[in-house]
Amino acid sequence: MRAEFRVWHDQGDLYHIMFDQATKQRYRVDSFPIANQLINQMMQAILPLLKAKDLTHLFFHNAYYLEIGENFIIIRLIYV
Repeated sequence: MRAEFRVWHDQGDLYHIMFDQATKQRYRVDSFPIANQLINQMMQAILPLLKAKDLTHLFFHNAYYLEIGENFIIIRLIYV
């Protein structure tokens, strides 16, 4: 299972977003029911960790979640 999201920056806050296919408008994604439980848990955990470590000055662009076994996940954050 894998999932990919854009990371949106808004006045010191970070959150996952996707884009509506019809309207092209962005919308916030706090959970992703289609994905499995581990990906949803990591989605809830990773961005607060980045904010707590004061890494919001880095411009994170994408977050990729790849589950590669039971209870094992790779999270790749792309920043520019």
